Amino acid sequence: MPWPDVWTYGNWAFQAAIVVAAVVVSRWRRRRITEEVALLPEDMRRLVGPAPYHMPPPAERRPEGLRRYAAQYDRFRRPGRLLWGVFALWVAVVVCVAVIQEIG
Repeated sequence: MPWPDVWTYGNWAFQAAIVVAAVVVSRWRRRRITEEVALLPEDMRRLVGPAPYHMPPPAERRPEGLRRYAAQYDRFRRPGRLLWGVFALWVAVVVCVAVIQEIG
């Protein structure tokens, strides 16, 4: 059975869906981080980075009150990394199939 053509609309649709999902997750993450920053006391809010990223300070300079926020910040990053990982894996599969088609 021959390999399917890697440049079909199905592959491009899947890749586009992953990119759209990653953008949606990124916006969701920024919104959730902004909500978390709004819950911080004013003195702690000044310690995080500027909007829209609100990065917590490095671990060695992080006060006790920001440890929970820093953990949430890292936790909100996981879905986006997972989606970009799936996208990278899919692109690798498509490239490998294209190479196999060229060889065979």
